[in-house]
Amino acid sequence: MSGTWVDVLVEAHRIFGILIIIYVAMSAAIYLFLTAAAAFSLWRDRDLSEIQYSAVLETELVPPLSIIVPAYNEEINIVGSVRSLLSINYKQFEIVVVNDGSKDKTVAIMLEEFDMTEVKGRVPFSGLKKETKPIRAVYRSLRHPNLVLVDKENGGKADALNVGINVCRYPYFVSLDGDTVLDTDAFIKVVKPIMDARPGEEIVATGGSVGIANGSTVDSGYLNSASVRLSNKPLVVMQVVEYLRAFLMGRIGLSRYNMLLLVSGAFGVFKKSWVVEAGGYETGTIGEDMELTVRLHELIREKKSKARIVYVPEPVCWTEAPESLTILKRQRTRWHRGLYESLKSHKKMILNPRYGRVGMGSMPFFLFIELLGPLVELLGYATVILGFFLDRINIEISLMLALVMLLFGSLMSTMSVLFEEWRFHNYNRISDTFRLFFYALSESFWYRPLMTWWRTVGLFQAIRGKKHGWGEMTRVNVLGANKKPVVGPSPIAVPEEVALAAQSLERTQEQVQAQEQKAASTSIVGEEDASAVESTDPPSSSEVLPEVKKPAARKRKPIPKFWAGLAASMLLLLTPWIIWEASPAKTLSIAVLDKTVNDDSYREHKGLFWIMNQQKYRMPGGEKYLYDRDYYGYDPLIAGERPVERTMANLNPATQLIYVADTYGLAESSKASDPDAGVPTNAGGLEPVSAQGGMKTLDVNVMETAASRGTMLIAEFNSIATPTEEPVRNRAGALLGIKWTGWTARYFPNLTPGVEIPTWVPERYRQITGQDWNYTGAGFLFVHESGDLFVLRDGEESDGGVRISFTEAGRKHFDLNPNNRYNYWFDVVTTSSGSEVLAEYNLPLTANGRAMLAERGVPESFPAVIRREASADTAAEPPFGATASPAAGQVSYYFAGDYADRPNYPFWRRYAGWPAFKSLFTLDTRNSEEAFYWDVYVPMMDKVLEEASHVQVKTP
Repeated sequence: MSGTWVDVLVEAHRIFGILIIIYVAMSAAIYLFLTAAAAFSLWRDRDLSEIQYSAVLETELVPPLSIIVPAYNEEINIVGSVRSLLSINYKQFEIVVVNDGSKDKTVAIMLEEFDMTEVKGRVPFSGLKKETKPIRAVYRSLRHPNLVLVDKENGGKADALNVGINVCRYPYFVSLDGDTVLDTDAFIKVVKPIMDARPGEEIVATGGSVGIANGSTVDSGYLNSASVRLSNKPLVVMQVVEYLRAFLMGRIGLSRYNMLLLVSGAFGVFKKSWVVEAGGYETGTIGEDMELTVRLHELIREKKSKARIVYVPEPVCWTEAPESLTILKRQRTRWHRGLYESLKSHKKMILNPRYGRVGMGSMPFFLFIELLGPLVELLGYATVILGFFLDRINIEISLMLALVMLLFGSLMSTMSVLFEEWRFHNYNRISDTFRLFFYALSESFWYRPLMTWWRTVGLFQAIRGKKHGWGEMTRVNVLGANKKPVVGPSPIAVPEEVALAAQSLERTQEQVQAQEQKAASTSIVGEEDASAVESTDPPSSSEVLPEVKKPAARKRKPIPKFWAGLAASMLLLLTPWIIWEASPAKTLSIAVLDKTVNDDSYREHKGLFWIMNQQKYRMPGGEKYLYDRDYYGYDPLIAGERPVERTMANLNPATQLIYVADTYGLAESSKASDPDAGVPTNAGGLEPVSAQGGMKTLDVNVMETAASRGTMLIAEFNSIATPTEEPVRNRAGALLGIKWTGWTARYFPNLTPGVEIPTWVPERYRQITGQDWNYTGAGFLFVHESGDLFVLRDGEESDGGVRISFTEAGRKHFDLNPNNRYNYWFDVVTTSSGSEVLAEYNLPLTANGRAMLAERGVPESFPAVIRREASADTAAEPPFGATASPAAGQVSYYFAGDYADRPNYPFWRRYAGWPAFKSLFTLDTRNSEEAFYWDVYVPMMDKVLEEASHVQVKTP
């Protein structure tokens, strides 16, 4: 892939990558700060005891409470919830149940169970100036004077709460969900901050932690600490961890600095006068609880009041969590839409100093971290993937950093579990605690990606204006509200046939009743779906035949789409690996010569070994080739003195291929400063050790002997250049069919000193020209073995980097036709008789550039890949100075570039089709070395290695 747009994409990727790093660092710092603030608050309140709560209850100044319970299609849970509220541990309170146009029997059950009668007189209103849906009737219980039922037309939860605010009569009201299970001291805990307010300080609202009741035993609408249990379902356990992190870390830290933007709608206490002045709950929005809290903060700042909104870390209520992915997804996308709506409604507060900490701290946190965080996280993943294809990241380092970030997220979740066990210890069983820690550690690897994707979906739904709606929340009755009493056997004897008929009739009626409840009562349906819920009248007893039927066969539950998709994705990812593992290994005897092993990177031959292993070439004994062991040269792993070179003197006579990767040699400690020192390109500007650098007579003798037996020879850039002595260079060049001109070059995207240019270049340039090196921007650097050098600047003498193209013979031989950039070191060579040019370098030059090359005798186009096949005539007479002649048909290749040089060893080695995949998606950018490797060198070497595997060596 090529084009100028790619360069723009690379620059955009660089800038966006920097922004992502800054964002991640700031997010981590904020979460660490909130964690520290939460730990300090929990430590400060560590001595809070039940006695203090009892003291609050006994005081005469404890404020009376109005408990508002909005209900919609809650016939299963409503009775249990109301009964639990009637028996709360509190002095003075009233309960206002607001039926929001339920389609089930919520009202009928309430009237019957609590002996309620309609209030005919005028009901006093609190003066909330907000239009609500009409009220059908108001009822009061004859047995419980503090229980009121308001039946109104459907208008949504916010509308129901506004009606409750108008009807209630006490100065503080509690917003409570109909399916909420309370802690025994719930109301005392949330009122205590109101009682503890400092002089001149007013508490506008308080909220407490919400726990998940799934798996626990609920008794009479209450859940005490001894009955708290952890669910066996992983999805529910992860929600427990998520709730702990949100409540015990996020909200405690924000509340400490009066920056709390959300008092949960499941359980919150509000001062009615402030809510009335703020305008009540906003209808037509999803997150009415957060929207009201933000509006209260706005009112506090506008009135310049010292009022506070406080969070109580104690668990005060328990609720039912979704147990299916479908319901959970619907819930989380809905929550994120609500967050978007609340922030959009109050966008004037964001980064507005007028609103203090809320405007400058809390609102930006919820906008940039909570709302946009999932989108930025997905973009971060996309940035890493794009960087992988743009050759801008190291996959090993990226995987390590990704693992660190995943572990950081898991650590935050683990800390929340630790806080819970340290401060509250609600989960008494050791097994529950261990499972919480385990799931907290695993969160980032499966649960967090789901949440990230769903929250991003919710964000885009909100942006495109999806209509308000609560969707369907299927109940699994974890609260135990609809358990039937056990009925004992009848003491009266009846005839057997009558008993059978009665049993059949009873079973049939129970089935009809269950179907009716399932249709009308087991789900909460949103406003847009309310009209679709219709009650079904049960058939009369005369229509039911008392027939005893066999139980129906149990149907298998279908596999959820998510797990089916996950399994299909895993199979898709594993298939190439399975194919690779199942493919047979191939035998090839190869010897690699690399004398330039200055450290343990082995970069001069690493790219070749990856191809050999990816294509499953093995030694004759079946062992795989290891780049840090199976080469001839020096071993960098031994400290101190360099070890004796492992030479090719004892080369296996049956070797099918000799690959000369580099012979420049080991580096001295001092920088090269002598203009006649040659071109120390691969040693980073260091002089070679004179006794070890360059190809030696022994090396060329071994190569000639091997060629006489038919062994294939391959050599590449820097194999016969400086510091190889000229007689050896000539003999090796004759074997390879080339002659080096003495010129070496490279295209640099940035010629600025200290960026990419070797440190020895500016000094040598000063010695040659007497001028300082002041080049910037992109361009070519040409260096001659005599010490001469010159530069071709982009826009002046050249127009972009060198490109490699295959000749007609090369296209036919390799079945390749690329036109890629080559962005690394190359040398200028000419061919000798009997050689064939398979690929050429082409320099995009201006008139000035062509003149500069002509002045120094450098051609504009010169060989990149050369192949020489020895003929019978060549074999009859050895080259000048040679000890042996190549066998007829012996093949040699020369690559006029540093093709096998790779800084890293690609991770995906045991994966069928990976080279083709990388070639397809790796972009040919101005400074990329990846595209050439995957588009040209890898497929070219596949052909060459296959050719070498068929070489028949004449062994002595």
